[in-house]
Amino acid sequence: MDIKEFHSETLNKIYSKINEGYKRVSLMSIPGTGMTMLSSRLAREMVEKGKVLVVFDTLALQYNFAEMIKRQGINPNDDRICLLTYSKFLSQSDSQINLASFSYIFLFDLRTYARKKIMPLLKDLDATIVSFGIFGQEIESDNTTYIEMGINHTFMKQRYCVVFGLNKVLDVRDVSAAPVEEKDSILEQAELKMRTIQQLEEDIVKKIEKIITEKIEKEKALLEAENEKLRKKLAEMESYKGFLEQVCVAAGIPIDKLQETYKIIKELKNIYGKKLSASLTEKDKEIIYKKLQDRIVNEICNLTRDYCNTLSKENYEVDLFEYLGTDVWDKLSDESKVFLTTAKLTYDSMERMKGSDELDYSGVCLLVTKAMEMEMFTRVYSGYIKYLNEKYGKDYVSWPECTLSVLKNKEIEPDNFTLGSVMYFIGLYPNGKPVRVNKIERPEFFIEFDMYARDILYNNKISQVQRKNKLLNCVESIEKVRLDYRNPSAHRGRLPVTKAIDCWEYVIEIQKRLKVILQDFNF
Repeated sequence: MDIKEFHSETLNKIYSKINEGYKRVSLMSIPGTGMTMLSSRLAREMVEKGKVLVVFDTLALQYNFAEMIKRQGINPNDDRICLLTYSKFLSQSDSQINLASFSYIFLFDLRTYARKKIMPLLKDLDATIVSFGIFGQEIESDNTTYIEMGINHTFMKQRYCVVFGLNKVLDVRDVSAAPVEEKDSILEQAELKMRTIQQLEEDIVKKIEKIITEKIEKEKALLEAENEKLRKKLAEMESYKGFLEQVCVAAGIPIDKLQETYKIIKELKNIYGKKLSASLTEKDKEIIYKKLQDRIVNEICNLTRDYCNTLSKENYEVDLFEYLGTDVWDKLSDESKVFLTTAKLTYDSMERMKGSDELDYSGVCLLVTKAMEMEMFTRVYSGYIKYLNEKYGKDYVSWPECTLSVLKNKEIEPDNFTLGSVMYFIGLYPNGKPVRVNKIERPEFFIEFDMYARDILYNNKISQVQRKNKLLNCVESIEKVRLDYRNPSAHRGRLPVTKAIDCWEYVIEIQKRLKVILQDFNF
């Protein structure tokens, strides 16, 4: 198929989706298929029906497109068409652009961040929106770079694309951010295309076998040439199918996998719940809560590892980046980033299940509380232990008792540091009073930690009064997370969805306690 035939076929796919009633159309193609030429052809045809707005990722793409439509006989300054980069688009007021006047809007190869910024401005428009994207930009594997994929596809001169009809999201790569009903529609389209590809693959393999059987002696040279074409076609179908599989994965975790994992979580909660008793000390209960939290977090992370691909991961990370800000996001450990994106993916996947209001959302909460624990471990445990080692060495008599093992002959083991340890390490109860050990107040705990906070955590940037208030705020936040979210999640029985939402909003989205705690720390 030559390039003109390919473009005509692709335009027919786009028109077909529009005629089916879709207001959003997402087209994905490989590098080297003349996407600029294709989109300019579509623009040339659409300006006859209504005004067209085209938004580009870069100025270079805008210039290339302008040159292309000139060849199509359209002046780039024509009132019927408007060309803007996404940054220029975002800086314009509605009175300057008058979005409602456009019948068609093209989004030309925009990145995830740009699409998220533009989405609120376009979501309520009646215009038909077509998004053009390239395979590989957001779905490449760990072992294949985008450049390598482009070289391979261009070398093989393959031409193919996939077209999705959408209603809410702008681009099929944003499937993880789509409403539940749209995810189902995208899944249905992707699975239908995958079945078609599977059948085509089978037909190609059969054709290869038939050619080998019938012509291997007579037309060896011709056979090899034909086989090479078919092998390239098969490789094309594999790439095509791979992208569709990514779309299916990004739509969420399969319901049967969720149900299987939550049976395991229920069993774990029963096992550990039997170990909790009124006779245990608070410290012993803390260790049990921590162990259960870690087991459940491990189960969920194992479940989601195959379903949190680049498509969904980038969407969730962009949301978290906006909630937390650049400084705090950069301070988070890689593990905490995984826990938080996994929590959101798990919640969104559970929301798709029938009777979602009756499910156990403890796993979602425990992923969030584990992220809090990891960040406190880095600053309240690791940093503080290093500080005490440099200050006192192995002279453990000088160390605060809360930082030592039961025998007081070495520092407390990392596995024994929990959310409940935070207020003892800092040395303050949420009411501001010194912590007690064996019913005796220990003000020296806070005095020592405050010196560490002054020298390391805050680096003399704030006064002693401000420092104490911030540390007290940290204790209050951690205790609320521990008592209101982590502990109830660890008990037998289900944790309601409202509790999971409260936890997420308190820590991340609304009160943003994680951001408040970390933003003033030096690391």
